[in-house]
Amino acid sequence: MSYWGTYISLKIVWKTLSGQLKLVLKSLKSKVDLKLCWLGQAHFELQNFEEAKKQFRAAARDENKRIKKTANSWIKYAENEEVRVKNLALRRDFIQQSKAKSKNS
Repeated sequence: MSYWGTYISLKIVWKTLSGQLKLVLKSLKSKVDLKLCWLGQAHFELQNFEEAKKQFRAAARDENKRIKKTANSWIKYAENEEVRVKNLALRRDFIQQSKAKSKNS
């Protein structure tokens, strides 16, 4: 499958999952902390790291120690993953530039 085909497939899957997630979140009216963690995880998987950290920070304000600990762990993980993704992009760009220069030489 091509990159574009994979991208389209992921978009379709995400729309389906986001619809299902909205239904689950509506059923958890009293569990705001869980909603925020799940939204943060969904944004994390889409590599929307800033939005994910925003949701996790909101969840970390909860009184439940378990949710607070989980949310703080996800914040650290999202920050580290954001740096890793940026480094991978820089490496990929460097490799592509090196290949282009070697072909031109």
